[in-house]
Amino acid sequence: MTTRIDEGWMREFFAYALSRTDSRADAEELASEITLRCLEAEAKRDDIRDPEHFFRGIARNTANSFFRRRSVPAPEDMFSNLPCDEPLPDEIAVSREDAAEVRRTLASLSGLYRDILVDHYYRGYAVRDIARRRELSPDMVKYYLRAGREKMKESIMNPIPSTHAFAPAPFELFGSFLDLTHVNPWKLTERNLPCQILLSANEKPKSAEEIAADLMTPAVFVEEEIALLADAGLLVSPVKNKFRANLHILPADAFAAVRDRFRTIYRGYLPDYEEVFDRFLPRMRSCGLFREDEDEMRFRWFFASEAGEFDQRLYDCLAPADYPRILSDGSRGFVFAAETHPLPWSFGSTPRACPEGIVRAVDIFVPGKPSDHSRQSYFYHKENGTALFRILRGEEADPEIAADLAAKNYVKRIDGKLAVNVAVRTEAWDALVCEANDLLAEPLAGPSAAILDEVRAITKRTIPPQLADCAEGFAVTWCTMLAGCFFIEALYDGGFLAYDPRIPYLTYLDPQ
Repeated sequence: MTTRIDEGWMREFFAYALSRTDSRADAEELASEITLRCLEAEAKRDDIRDPEHFFRGIARNTANSFFRRRSVPAPEDMFSNLPCDEPLPDEIAVSREDAAEVRRTLASLSGLYRDILVDHYYRGYAVRDIARRRELSPDMVKYYLRAGREKMKESIMNPIPSTHAFAPAPFELFGSFLDLTHVNPWKLTERNLPCQILLSANEKPKSAEEIAADLMTPAVFVEEEIALLADAGLLVSPVKNKFRANLHILPADAFAAVRDRFRTIYRGYLPDYEEVFDRFLPRMRSCGLFREDEDEMRFRWFFASEAGEFDQRLYDCLAPADYPRILSDGSRGFVFAAETHPLPWSFGSTPRACPEGIVRAVDIFVPGKPSDHSRQSYFYHKENGTALFRILRGEEADPEIAADLAAKNYVKRIDGKLAVNVAVRTEAWDALVCEANDLLAEPLAGPSAAILDEVRAITKRTIPPQLADCAEGFAVTWCTMLAGCFFIEALYDGGFLAYDPRIPYLTYLDPQ
């Protein structure tokens, strides 16, 4: 925007300030503050009838405020020939509007810029006092005052917050890990502000001030959240004092397009799928996965989790080197998010190694209910998995742990003896699943290839540059997860699956 505050006005403001102060340094401070107040007021008005009267009145009131802060009497005022010592009505209105705007803008500044401006203009400390309190030189204090005022002026003249400031976007975080991680990114993103910070810093590196202005949130709060996200590894600083999201975030429109494509595919696919399941069910009962007389719904869930949701031939097996080390503990895994509300029927899965084999604990996240990680948390304690393997081999387990396993439905009594109540992975089962996937691949081949190509293109276009080498891994991981989620949704809505939260449908043992 254009401004009437030209070099002539700035010289007049400095001359006025010099006439009312005892030193050139104080005059420079006062003149800068007058200029800033006039620019702020002008930005709010487009009907200033008498600019000379208007700006000189603001200069006089700014000077009086300057001396009140310093608790010294104001010298004689060269603008005292104005008709009245009270602010003009227009100026009062502008000042009231500006007061709130100035405070909001000041809150968006970070670090010493904000603190020194507050010390000087709100707490009334002189430059030398601030220098002593902050252990800075007076010249550095003046620099922060001058630079802080410039930042405020730019922000006031160009206030463009993002929609995240008044309409926070939904945000759902996911992970697929090769290693156990000691960092819990889901805990950090339980609250709204960290999620919006990651979205704000997704497309390019931003400073804390830029993020604060984007979200219309005081920088002091944003700085704390940035520190937590950076400590976890979810933010990186590719440029000094600027931060960028260190995960892949799928935009809302891209997520909706992929979701709709999956749902369209699965609506016409379910009859073929059910026919294949019925054909394989007798072999499932005899392959050792569960007892032969186990309820059919257990077989349905396990089959649905491993067979037929996507053309598996399109997936290249990810090698350990393909997994990025995103989190700060160095664990290998894909961390990714979408601008969406919680997904339907997603899973959480964590392997836990025991001397006898691996316990794969799987939590099923039910639509419309809080995520429950209790199965993964339970088997984080190795002794619980060890006891389960002992019961599998017909050996005695710790009585207290065995009772707890029974209470949680991981074991049950059959003919007076404890038996495991989870799946047991066998070579016969793995061979059966491979055969079923080969059979189901044909109707899924074309649609699966189209979706994977679409997700690859989206990922390459939207992934942060520091993760670009892992784009293929992210794309495959996205397809794997989304196919599973929307496939289970289709099977549940179509009546193929039913759910009882007491039953560990997908948790299994993998003996070594």
